[in-house]
Amino acid sequence: GNVIISVSDTGIGIPAEAIEKLGQEFFRASNARNESYIGTGLGLATVKQLLDHFNGGMQVESTLGAGSTFTISLPLTEKHQWNAYDTRLTA
Repeated sequence: GNVIISVSDTGIGIPAEAIEKLGQEFFRASNARNESYIGTGLGLATVKQLLDHFNGGMQVESTLGAGSTFTISLPLTEKHQWNAYDTRLTA
């Protein structure tokens, strides 16, 4: 099975042509550079490195002017256990 986590915002959105570049270090979409939003372009690059390390994946859905949804998937291996009463994943 997989652990699926989705995060949505109501921000400026991401242009379609920029979505494939989101995992690159220091990349900021053109509309983010043109606004007064502060960022380094490292957040999603860090997420991508972690997902690559743990054989996970990320999907991005975005609408300009309406926001974005980031959905990550991480595989569970046989050594992982999930306790419904404890929200921490244990190995």
